[in-house]
Amino acid sequence: MSDSSRRPNSDHTIARNARYGLWLFFVYVLFYAGFVAISAFKFDALRAEIGGVNLAIVYGLGLIVLAFLLALVYMAMTRDNGPANPPPGPPAPEGRA
Repeated sequence: MSDSSRRPNSDHTIARNARYGLWLFFVYVLFYAGFVAISAFKFDALRAEIGGVNLAIVYGLGLIVLAFLLALVYMAMTRDNGPANPPPGPPAPEGRA
């Protein structure tokens, strides 16, 4: 069952959200490409220890955390805050002196 009180997204909103998603995707791809480049060309560097764990584990977990953070950023950037012009309602009650 659909909620009729929700308004459909405009073409502008859909395009803006897609643009945000692509920018965040490219940010992730840069970090992932760095991991792949280190794996391909400087494999021994992944054996370096950081806090008792090798760089490969730290970088891999960092990629997972980054993906989660970018998803939160995307969610915050594309959140719908309701209609721009809310329908008129009853006047707000006046404060007491």
